[in-house]
Amino acid sequence: MIKIKGNVCTGLILTTIYKINMVKKNNKYQTIGIESYNFNAEKEKRFYRYLSMKTMKKKEYGMFLEDLRELKTCDNIKSCTIISYSEWKKYIIEKYESCTIEQLENFSAYLKLGYEKETSEHEGLNIVLAAYMAGLLSIIFQIAIKPMVGVDIRLITFLIMCLLLIPCIYMALKIVMKYLYDNNTNSNLYKDYKKIIDELIEKKYALK
Repeated sequence: MIKIKGNVCTGLILTTIYKINMVKKNNKYQTIGIESYNFNAEKEKRFYRYLSMKTMKKKEYGMFLEDLRELKTCDNIKSCTIISYSEWKKYIIEKYESCTIEQLENFSAYLKLGYEKETSEHEGLNIVLAAYMAGLLSIIFQIAIKPMVGVDIRLITFLIMCLLLIPCIYMALKIVMKYLYDNNTNSNLYKDYKKIIDELIEKKYALK
């Protein structure tokens, strides 16, 4: 019987707690963005994912198309297509060019916080996953390596073990890497968004 060691349980517990805390913080952060800056993080992420040519699920792509249709109802936004960086930049400028310098500076600070939040989340998740992977490797050692020590087993048995374990490890790593890749895309969104807002601030200062 294989026993799950403490570091595996710790990894699972830390992952669960970490996700719960991140959900709470993200909900609060997104609420502030919508109410104070007309910045819907989920909507903006869909725009950026499409712009970055990331794979979108059918449901997500449908929401993206709905977001584009909503843009046509906004009087101050003429850019209703976002298929290039220049169009995306134009959309942001049209959306916020009527704001005062003070409002834009506050928004820039908000975006900076978002970038730092996504970056710290990425780093924190790496620590949690390191603990989890250490536990997973210990289980693999118990299953595949220990039975081979001092025991004469057939090669075919060992190969079957490998065929069973390798796909599981591959799928787990694939899921983890996809999550980390998506998280990196989110941090780039805030970074690029802030850059455009800062350029708009500089432009307004130059016109004073």
